[in-house]
Formats: sequence, structure tokens, C-alpha cells
Amino acid sequence: MHKVPIPAGSNHLKLTFCYTTSDVRHNSQAQTVVVANALRLVFGVPIARELIITRYFSESTSASETFSDEGYASQFDNQELNMFDNPAIEQAELIEIPEDAAILLDKSFAQTFPSERFILMWLAFEAIIHSVIKEGSNGEKRKAFFEKILKSDIANKEVLRLFKLRCDIFKEGQVSGQNIENDCWSLYAAMQLLVMKDCEQRRAYLLGYESILKQQDIASK
Repeated sequence: MHKVPIPAGSNHLKLTFCYTTSDVRHNSQAQTVVVANALRLVFGVPIARELIITRYFSESTSASETFSDEGYASQFDNQELNMFDNPAIEQAELIEIPEDAAILLDKSFAQTFPSERFILMWLAFEAIIHSVIKEGSNGEKRKAFFEKILKSDIANKEVLRLFKLRCDIFKEGQVSGQNIENDCWSLYAAMQLLVMKDCEQRRAYLLGYESILKQQDIASK
């Protein structure tokens, strides 16, 4: 209605949140963070751009006032949107991502250094899995989801490897060199599975994740 431009042929996604007053908008910031980061997990990292345009619309005029315009693309922003025809990704069923996990993801995608990004992503991963599996220790919760719910020994083994990497970085200050970027992608894929409910899209993602892990295992041998 207000002719906010989106470049033709781009992969930009326009989200509109409408609030009655500035106070309501301020108190609802967590909502926008949760929605944006759920989309980042499902549709791909290009949506991980910190590109924010806030506009105030007057009731008496069709003109809009641009309040802020901020742009940033992280090092993690280097793939195409995950737009699949079959199964249709827009039909995916998602859990409600906790606010603290969404905030951690929001910060992680903006990090320049992959080790820092990995740690923030891992903290977000743990916050999400705590909301999915209520009982047990951290390790028991991870195993309960990936081995028992997803029934994937391959994914469970990979998440355990990522946990050990997290311990090396977080406790020992050790970084795995050039592989840390691939580790970030693997953790990202694990979180994609974690935020989806039991649906066709999750099954397709799991098959793809297992296929990649198998190929990497073969290549390492």
C-alpha cells in the first residue's frame, strides 16, 4: 500500500509487523527477532542479513517516514535461498523457537570469526533442545532427539562430534583450523532439523544431512 520497493529478481523477503503505538512496537521486539531467525534457519543464511528498515506510517497521510536503515552481511552469508518445489518448504511445520535462542542466533550470524559464531550457535542449539526435550542431561537430550526421535545414528554421532568441538573451543581455547567453517554449517543443519516438527520437509532435510555426512566420512578415509 505504501509502495516500499523490493528490487526485481532479488531474493529479498519483506516482513511487515504492525503495531498500534511505539510502546507496543518496543515491547514486541523479541517477536521480530524470533520470526526472523526462524526464517533464517529454514530458508537459508542469506536471510541472516541485519537489514532493518523501520517506518512510521501516519493515519492522516499515505506518506511513510524512514526511521532507520541499517545493513550488514556476515561471512556466513554465502548460499542461495533454500527454495524447494518438492517438498514445498513453505509447508514445513516449526516449533516455537525460544527468545533467548533467537537472540543468540541473531548475534551469531553477524560474527566475523567462525569460532565465535560457532559458540553462539551452539548456545542457541542448547537453548532450543532444552525446549524440545524436557528431561535428562544435555547429552541425554541430544541423544533423545537425534537418535531416538529422528532415529539417525549418523546425525547423533555428528552432533556428539560438534559437542566435543564446542568443549575444545569453549574450555580449552582450541580451534580446529580451516574446518571450523564446515563445522558451523553442520551445526546449522542440525538446528534446521531441531526446529522442525515431524513433517515431510524434516525427513527430506535429514536424508540430505546424512548424505553429506556419509560423503565427508568417505572422503576423510
